[in-house]
Parts: sequence; structure tokens; C-alpha cells
Amino acid sequence: MRFRPALSQRRRHRPFPYVLTGAALRCWWADTGPVVRASVVQAADGLPGFGHDPRCIVTLAVAEPVLGGGDVSRRLERIDIADIDDAVTLRRLGMAAYAIGDLAHAADLLDKAESTLRDQGSLGLLTHVLSLQAGTRLGLGDWTGAAEATDEGLRLAEETGQTIWHTGTMACDALAHGLQGNAGRALELAAQAELRARRLRLNGMLCWAQLARGLAWFAAGRYTEAYAAYRRPFDPADPSFHQRERFSGVMLLAEAASYADRRDEARDVVAGLEETATLTPSPMLRVQLLYARAVLADDAHAEAFYLNGLNYDLNRWPWVRARIQLAYGSWLRRTGRADAALQQLQPAHRTLSHMGALTWSDMALRELIQARDEVL
Repeated sequence: MRFRPALSQRRRHRPFPYVLTGAALRCWWADTGPVVRASVVQAADGLPGFGHDPRCIVTLAVAEPVLGGGDVSRRLERIDIADIDDAVTLRRLGMAAYAIGDLAHAADLLDKAESTLRDQGSLGLLTHVLSLQAGTRLGLGDWTGAAEATDEGLRLAEETGQTIWHTGTMACDALAHGLQGNAGRALELAAQAELRARRLRLNGMLCWAQLARGLAWFAAGRYTEAYAAYRRPFDPADPSFHQRERFSGVMLLAEAASYADRRDEARDVVAGLEETATLTPSPMLRVQLLYARAVLADDAHAEAFYLNGLNYDLNRWPWVRARIQLAYGSWLRRTGRADAALQQLQPAHRTLSHMGALTWSDMALRELIQARDEVL
């Protein structure tokens, strides 16, 4: 059974007011404030017969990804991807899933959308899908797939003259280079993306540029600068603040804080995010908080948080799982339990090396060598 409204319903409610989708995207790209977001949501949600229409779902998701996250999640759960063969619908639903931080669901929808759009030769919409896939795959830990989507997405965005999508994909590329330890290239791309994003008031892309800059500083061992860069997307007064994209930086902020002796400040940020997590079921926020809680905890409570993280279903989140394993293994070694540390550090090193996470695979290797020496 295909995902299509009844014929009578489609006739009765056409045309959909696409200006609402445009307004919702403006809410996503720029910090339009809660009043504007609420007005867009109210207008979209009040349309009779459109409660489960993909156009309504994506409008709700991108306009209000935090407060509307639970509503969007419930609507997405009622949809079977196997029943959808329309690329535009798949793209919209994939964008909605990405917007609320449900990256696993987004990946499945966007992969099917990509395949369908390629069959149709629809390069304009394929550009959108590739940009979303790049960010989705980075968050999940498929960095090879993210690089492929980024390379093609940048080329197609330039060929089709889609400035915003080109800027977004460039910001994602900066983040990818930072994650892979290519500090110089990350800083270069971050500066380019930031220049374009400032001109267009694209807060989400400014957020990614700051995270990329922080990754570059962290790879260079400049932890205070890294923390300062990571901190900006969490400050509502900063132009790089984005209420949903900041979720990508929760682990990075917590880690840099532990190196830069800024734990207390980072704990305050995480406490605010804990409150946010009561408002939205965002999987991205939830899994990143698993790491942050443990890394920022004192030794008396840290192990319980680490074990809670490792007991969580992270099968679709190998990047998060490997980071928790690395941090826990390092904590175990530091607290005199080198044997137990090896059990965490070995799989962490394998995963991080396979992903190309050079900064962290090197850290895992150093910890492994020290743990083995201590066992011997």
C-alpha cells in the first residue's frame, strides 16, 4: 500500500501552502525566535487533513525541531518506508527525521530517496539529499559514505546554482576534515563556510563551522581554544547558536572541557541540555549525553554513567559507542584497572581506526600501549 492520501482528500485540500515550508526552512536556517516558530507550527498543524502529510511533517520538524520533536517522531513511526516509492516524499520525511536528530531513520529514508532520484535523473533534489546524507552519515559514524555524499553534493550544488545547499555541504566538509584530524583543511573550509553563512544568516552552518574549528584546535592539542570554539554554538546570544545542530557538539564540548579544566562550566551547559532532553526524544541528543554525563562526572559516579552508555543500544551509532569505550578505557586505566581497560580500548581503537578518526585512534593507541605495559 503506497503512502498517498485518499483521492477525495487530495482534491479537497490542494494546493498545500508551500509558503509554510519556506517559512519553516527560514526558522531552521536562522534564529527567528520562538514566536515566529510557533506561528508557523500553528498554521501548518491547523490545516485540515494534513496531519500526516509529509509536507506538514517536514514543516513541523524544521520549524520547531525541539518542542515539536515528539510530535514529529510519533508521526514518522506510523510510516512504513517500504510503502513509499515517491522520491519527494522520501526526501521530505528524511529531512524531518534529520531535523529532530533521528539520524538512523533519516539515513534509511534518504538512502532510498537518493536511489530513486538517481533513477529519475533529478539533480536538483539529489543535491538536497546528498547534503543531508553527509551530515547524517557523519553523526552515525559512516565517514566514507559522508565523504562520497559531500564530494558529489558540492559539485551538484555548484552546477545547479544552489548557494545555501553548497554552503551547508561545505560546512559539513569542514566538520569532516576536523573529525579526521586534517586541522589545516578544516580551518580553511570553516572560514569559507562561515563567510558565506554569515552573509545569509545561516545559524546551523555557522554552528558547524565553529565545531570544525574546535576540532582543528583539539587535534593540535590547543584544548582551551577548542573549548572556546565548541562553547559558542551553545550560547543563545551567539550567531552560531542553533537549537538542534548544537546537539552534534555535545560530546566534543564535554571532552574539551575535561582537557581544558572547564568541567564546571561544561556541566552547566549539559544540565541545560538535560532539560532540553525532557522536551524532545531526539536520539542524537540522548546518545551524545550518554558520553557527556560520564566524562564530566566525578570518579565516584563516572563508572555508572559509562556502563549506562555501553548498555544503551548504539548499534547504529558506532562513533558514539567507540568514544564511550575510549573514555571508559582511559578512566579504567587511570584508576588502576588496566586489565579491564584493555577490553574497552581494543574495540575502540579498531572502530576509530576503521572510521578514519585519526585524533581519537591515536589516543586509543597510546592508552592501549600504556595499559598493556601496566598489565605486564
